[in-house]
Amino acid sequence: EEKFKTIVEAVSDEVVIWMSTTGMREMLYVNQGYEKQWGRSVDSLYQDPKSFLDIVHPDDKQAVEEIFSLSPDSNWNIDFRIVRDDGEIRHIHNVGFGIIQNGDPLFLVGSAVDRTDIMNRQQQLDESLLKLEAAYKALEELSQKDGLTGALNRSAFIEHLSDAYERFNRYQTPATLIFIDLNQFKEINDNHGHITGDNTLVTLAKVLSANIRQTDVLGRYGGDEFVVLLNNSSASDAKEFYTRVGNSIDVTCNLSGTPLSIGISYGVYEIDSSITDIQQWISHADISMYKDKETPTR
Repeated sequence: EEKFKTIVEAVSDEVVIWMSTTGMREMLYVNQGYEKQWGRSVDSLYQDPKSFLDIVHPDDKQAVEEIFSLSPDSNWNIDFRIVRDDGEIRHIHNVGFGIIQNGDPLFLVGSAVDRTDIMNRQQQLDESLLKLEAAYKALEELSQKDGLTGALNRSAFIEHLSDAYERFNRYQTPATLIFIDLNQFKEINDNHGHITGDNTLVTLAKVLSANIRQTDVLGRYGGDEFVVLLNNSSASDAKEFYTRVGNSIDVTCNLSGTPLSIGISYGVYEIDSSITDIQQWISHADISMYKDKETPTR
């Protein structure tokens, strides 16, 4: 016991080290680390060896009590919380073992380390990682969207189109591509200003978005050209879509306040076995759109 005390005195008070008889009936030694961690005097532990349980967190108390009902020759390794008299919650890591001599249990020896600062740093790290993950996800989403209209940008839309192409080749899942273009958009910019032109694009994107399903995809292909992918849909479904949207959209000139009605052209192509790549699919829809531009009425 004296040798034990001599060794322990050389250990920092950051660690609680104690020695008791089996069953913790009598506390033989505990260092000053107990006062630092538990906020209670070592004398209280000498008077009642199990008094340390008084401030163990209620949710952890049963697990800690079970440790000392184990066989005297058992080892233990447990994490639990204490609620100090000042209300502070500390996270404790406790390990220990029984000392047996000639088959007889003699002592229990344990140590406890306050891991609160480590736990707090880990929590801060976890929270930082979650924030970083959320920021990365938000940045990734922004990188896929057109800055003006909020529709997917061209490269992001192409990824969805490639997926639809692969699904058709593997499972014959239908899909229809719609190319959409504003008629005489250059004249809108030249005669009514670029702000009116931008407002026109935003308005069209909102109208298109309001008329697609959650499974469909809207993208801005470039300039005043938009694309819509109708997943699990046929050309007849596309007709229903552009009938809902209509042949024109109404906007107001930013400069004069004059109401404007701007025509919309559509090009539709349902994927079929003749399509060998997505560029060909896009080309067919694009050609269909320019034919629509040349038609006075649909």
